[in-house]
Amino acid sequence: MIQRIQSVYLLLAAILLLAMFFLSLSKENAAGFYLSALFAIDGITALLAIFLFKNRKRQMRITVASVLISAGLSGGFIARSQDEWIYMAASLIAAVLAAAALSAIRKDEKLVRSLDRLR
Repeated sequence: MIQRIQSVYLLLAAILLLAMFFLSLSKENAAGFYLSALFAIDGITALLAIFLFKNRKRQMRITVASVLISAGLSGGFIARSQDEWIYMAASLIAAVLAAAALSAIRKDEKLVRSLDRLR
């Protein structure tokens, strides 16, 4: 469902991550290959989380995985401290977007549970 705010957050994170995937493909070394693979995996998990809107618990787990992968990518770039600031910024922004989506998913789950109590 694209009209839910968490879907918008996840879509923005996926677009950003997949753009970084195509940008990192231009690197010719082994680190560029692993970098591309991590960006692709993270982008795919963000896209997968969008389509799991009917199962919010699974959507939360996949979104947590996306946050962890993005945060790990950011941490890796900070630890390497090389001249790859665009990748670090993109993975950090994707982690923030995925965390915002996770917060919105939790809010939806809380709302549904409160409505179930009223029935």
